[in-house]
Order: sequence, then C-alpha cells, then structure tokens
Amino acid sequence: MPLSRLLTCLVASLAGFAANAESPASPPSPIVLSEFIADPAPTPQAHASTLLETRDGTLLAAWFGGAHEGAADVGIWLAQRGPQHWQTPRRIADGAHAGADGAALPAWNPVLFQSTTGPVQLYYKLGPNPRDWWGLRITSTDDGAHWSPPQRLPDGILGPIKNKPVQLPNGRILAPSSSEDRGWRAHLEWSDDDGAHWQRGMPLNEPSVIGAIQPSLLLHTDGRVQALGRSQQNKLFSTFSTDGGLHWQPMQLLDVENPNSGTDAVMLRDGRALLVYNPGIAGKDWWDGRGTLAVAVALSDDGVHWQRVLTLENSAKDEFSYPAVIQTRDGLVHISYTWKRQRIKHVVIDPARLGACVLHSVCRHSPTQGEIDYRRPLHRRFAALTRASRRDACAMRCSWMISTARDATNEEIGCRASVRHARQRFRRSFHFRTSPTQTRSPLIGRGPAPLPYAVQACLVACSGV
Repeated sequence: MPLSRLLTCLVASLAGFAANAESPASPPSPIVLSEFIADPAPTPQAHASTLLETRDGTLLAAWFGGAHEGAADVGIWLAQRGPQHWQTPRRIADGAHAGADGAALPAWNPVLFQSTTGPVQLYYKLGPNPRDWWGLRITSTDDGAHWSPPQRLPDGILGPIKNKPVQLPNGRILAPSSSEDRGWRAHLEWSDDDGAHWQRGMPLNEPSVIGAIQPSLLLHTDGRVQALGRSQQNKLFSTFSTDGGLHWQPMQLLDVENPNSGTDAVMLRDGRALLVYNPGIAGKDWWDGRGTLAVAVALSDDGVHWQRVLTLENSAKDEFSYPAVIQTRDGLVHISYTWKRQRIKHVVIDPARLGACVLHSVCRHSPTQGEIDYRRPLHRRFAALTRASRRDACAMRCSWMISTARDATNEEIGCRASVRHARQRFRRSFHFRTSPTQTRSPLIGRGPAPLPYAVQACLVACSGV
C-alpha cells in the first residue's frame, strides 16, 4: 500500500479513537512478566547474563556467579525455563586448574548462541582480568542438558565478548567482540562454518578518540550492519557497515548518555530497534549511574536517534546493569539483567504496547530525568522538549502507528469507509494551522488534543522532518 494511503488510513483509525478522548484510559503495561531466574541464588553474586531461545523453543539463561567478580570460584551457571518457572540452575563451566600453576581462575561473560542449523553454543572467558583473559566454547546438542568439553579459541580470537552474535543471510556468523589490553577497542569476529574456525576484523575505533567495548549488532532491513555499545565518553557509540561487517564507517558517539555500562540491543521483527541500557553519566565510582535501567525504541532505518519509553528499575543506591535482550518466536521481548549484583532478573515485554506509552497521555511508570512525562498534557510535555527531541518523538509515534495499522494494510475497503468518516469528524472538530510538510509542528486545536496532534506528528515525520 502506498505511504500516502497508509497514512490516511492511520488518520482514519485514530479518528475513531478520538471520539472517546473525553475519558482517556491508561494503556496496559508493556511488562507482562517480571521474575528472578534463580530464587534463591546459588552464589553470593551474579552478573553478565545471556539469553537464548533454542530452535525447539526452549528458553535458556546463563551468567557468571561466585563470591564476587574476579574471584577464583566464579563459574558459568545455566538455567532452563519450564512451563511455569525457571529450573534449578547448574554450574556448567569454570576455571578450575586453568592457571599456569594449576590454580583456579575466574570465568567471565558467557554468551549463548545457536545458528540456523548447528548446536547450542556457549562462549565464555577465563583469566585473571579482562586484559589477560582468553576465549572458550562449549556446545550442546540437547538444548543445554549436556555440554561438550571446553575448546579454547585460537590466539587473538576472544569470541563474542558480552552480547549475542548475529547470522547473516549468507550463513556467516558475526560475533561482536572487543579487547582491553591496549586501550578499549571494539572489533568483529566471523565464522563461515558455525564457529569451528574464526577470523578477526580490524578495530572499529581509535582508543585515543573513542574508547569502545562490548558492541551489540543490529541487522537493518536495508542490509546494513550496525554496531553500538558502551564507551568511555559517557555516550553510546555507533558505526555502520554496508558489506556484511568487513568495512566500517568512522565510529561516532550517539546523543544517548550512558555511564560506561554494558548495553544490549535487538532488531524487532516489526522493523523497530530496541535498546536496553543505563541512562546517565559516570560518577566518581564505577557503579555510579547504574541505578537506572531503561528501555529505548527506535525506527529500524535509523538506529541513531533513540526515544526512551520505559524504565525497568530506578534506585540510585543500587546497581541494575549488564542487560541481555532477545525477541522470541511469539513476538515477546525477553530481557535479563544484573539485579543488585545478587541475582539475575528476567522481564518479558510486549513490544506492541511500548508504542502505546508514547501515544497515550498516561504511562504506568514514573519518569526520570531526561524522560518524557507521559502523565502531563501532551502540549505541555512537547513544549518542554528540544527541537531534536520533538523530531525523535514524531518518528517514534509514526513507527508505532505503522506497526499497529493492521486494518490499513489488510482491509482496504474498510479503510476507505473509515477515511470518509474521519474527514467528516476532523472537519467538525479540528483545524490544522500548519501544513504537515512544514518543518515546524505547532500544536493543533485548543487544549490537550493528543490524538490529532499524534496524527500530524506522524505525517511530519514521514515527510522527512
């Protein structure tokens, strides 16, 4: 369906909602499940989780746990979720006798992955610290019930350092990796034989300009690969490749604050990109800024401008960090993250409901600094935004409308009838003071009229503003 007709249908569908605008209801919460993966926790501390839905639909989670990060007793733990709850976690890898003198070494940063045809793979690191660790891999052919002996990766190959690999249409596996031994450098590693052999790419950054580690990879619909993640500059970094990860554009810093804390991202099947991260900037201690864990959503053809839509945790005195995120076959988004260094928390989100928080006047969470207060009348909260943020909000709103316009794409006859009805309603109720193609987007009508304004915002965004 042409974009102009789709937008007309969107206006029509929203016009029907406008009829009931006298008593707006709070949208349903995007969070459909929140739980701890291991309760009680098997170790005093837990950190750096990873998630995987296997090909047969089994949900797995892994993390490292022990007395504390870097302790010799830290090992890799794995849990499988049953129909009602998570099963008891098992210790599946560690660094016992891995030292040169036979001493135990800590394990770090597990990453689960499964290609379209191969076994479940788990990558992890062993070593005294991130500057001197090395990569290993174990595999399972029965969805994590049994694992192969560990295989050390070749020298120079670390494997995915924190976040999941992606598989290109040609079958190549891209693993986002990084090193910390000579400055913070992000790089890619790739395999054409399901992880049996690996090659390492050139650094994506110059550490003296941007110190970058722990990238996530997004596969955009136009074929571009995007790497983004944490930096030492209190901003997220981003870079794009147009040839499947062989060559990369110069790295840039996004206008997204982050206190040098781990992030993760996933490209949703509806075309949006979803980012899980800590907002804010670093403080005098490394844990400062990790008290708030937020979720941001962006359009898939961008990946640069992000609009924050949901806060998962908000407590300045605690740590919530190192998220992992996947989308399962049922369309739901699963997020795991470190909860106060004591446990791993698992949250399930319905991504279709994230847009409702942007469109409606009320959201169920309490906004924090830098986040739109959805409980305020729409004309007031938009007046408080910068011009760039207004454009971002318009794009967010448009993305949600398009992703939920099922009637517009499937029932053209009903759409035409709705358009006639919408035109009559809009003539009676609203008046546009500005053309949707103009750069400025003043408010329409009198008083808080969120739905008509949302329609115009969508039109403005689609017109290239």
